[in-house]
Amino acid sequence: MAATISVSQSEANTFFLHTLVVGEELLYKDLKGLLENNFPGINANQCSGLIHRAHENDNAVLEKVNKTYRLLPTLHSSNSQLDNSTVTVQGINKVKARIKGLLNEIEKIPVNEFETAEDFILFKEIQSKLQELSN
Repeated sequence: MAATISVSQSEANTFFLHTLVVGEELLYKDLKGLLENNFPGINANQCSGLIHRAHENDNAVLEKVNKTYRLLPTLHSSNSQLDNSTVTVQGINKVKARIKGLLNEIEKIPVNEFETAEDFILFKEIQSKLQELSN
């Protein structure tokens, strides 16, 4: 039986920040594979927990959109200046990242779901205002 290792959330977050490219979208299985390759001996349950906390905790470094994960667009620390403590996301940048995620979701709504031209115009206005808020 292979020895298991323990990986802290801070180590996992730092690994994600150094390994992933901003804008790159990965599936859960891809992130799990990266963790398993970088931390030999890590078990599947720990991978699952680390990935979950990497996008749910206050110090999240990932965002989940549908079934894909990606780095949060703006982090408090740049990748080259990370310390070994937890990486924090500035509150306003986290809000902006969530708005961008919402924008990605609403862009997928088919046009034929809007009953009237007025509904579609209102949709475009809301979309525009959200875009302004996310910048």
